[in-house]
Amino acid sequence: MTNEIKRVFGYFTIADWEREQNWLTEMSEQGWRFVKTNGFFYTFERCVPERVAYRLDYSGLRRGDRGDYYAMFRDYGWEYLQDINGFSYFRKPADGVSKEELELFSDGESRIKMVKKFLVAKMPLIYLLFIAQLLLNWDNIRNVTEKLLHGESLQFGECVLLLVLAFLVVFLIFITVQSANAYRRVKKEYQKRA
Repeated sequence: MTNEIKRVFGYFTIADWEREQNWLTEMSEQGWRFVKTNGFFYTFERCVPERVAYRLDYSGLRRGDRGDYYAMFRDYGWEYLQDINGFSYFRKPADGVSKEELELFSDGESRIKMVKKFLVAKMPLIYLLFIAQLLLNWDNIRNVTEKLLHGESLQFGECVLLLVLAFLVVFLIFITVQSANAYRRVKKEYQKRA
């Protein structure tokens, strides 16, 4: 088998961790073992097609405090791969392993807590970045708004500013709705199982 490498663009939002896990598993079944990601581009190496379970977990721990956390997963047969955006990536061979052994969480409440922990840690940061962008461009936004109210035409840079701000607003709404829906879905799914 050659040491063939493939890089693939993949975009998964905060709420898509399960879809990302499934995609990584499918890639292994197609003969592409996950190596690493930067959050947008995924690196795979050619391998013999295999059944491997990939799981993501958000611990909320600082980098220096994760030694026991990784050791716990290792004790249960999980191979640690990397951390990105607070999520830890793990892999485990799936052949001959029960479905329960392929889950990181022993109960639904633990999964709900993981999602909540992530949303509480990351969503305020997203809102803060948006507010900072508004504050940094406040004078420009005010000038563009006055021009629009008076029917004046906008310069190219002002149009770009409006498009960027509109994109940020749409993105913020999208992430908020998707994250809230993911939390509700996980909560409903695991409360049903209880």
